[in-house]
Amino acid sequence: MASENHCSFAFVFPMASGHINPSFPVARALVQEGHEVHYLCREQMREAIEDTGAVFHSDIEAQPELFVGRDPSMYGALGSLQEEHGMKGESLSNARLKLRELAVELMLPGTLRWLHKIQAQAVLCDPLISLEAPLAAKVAQIPCAALLTTAGPGTLIL
Repeated sequence: MASENHCSFAFVFPMASGHINPSFPVARALVQEGHEVHYLCREQMREAIEDTGAVFHSDIEAQPELFVGRDPSMYGALGSLQEEHGMKGESLSNARLKLRELAVELMLPGTLRWLHKIQAQAVLCDPLISLEAPLAAKVAQIPCAALLTTAGPGTLIL
């Protein structure tokens, strides 16, 4: 538990180095100031996360509503949802657009439990991929800051 002058920060980032890497200097600085930093991410990022002094938490374990009984690989749960909803032939990008609210709905309970467990006082997230994080922060009534990891205007042209 964070002391009176120190906070518990929740970092929610995907298993994508270009998205999570910019958060590491922020995490390292917060840890050096004596704050607790907790990441919700994938096992493959554990070493890099723990190198900052932060604590790693598995999103697969924290969000069973999405992952239990589904392929836990990076796009596997989405692929499983795609099959469950009769969208097997559609592209992953189309399926993501159509199923993202459902995926967020399935991630939200676990994310809220995790925020409560770590006694988070603020959330830092990638709002482009970790869609559940800002919503969970709002529901939990804690501040949320977005770390945009794109290279500037025009990078999100679809």
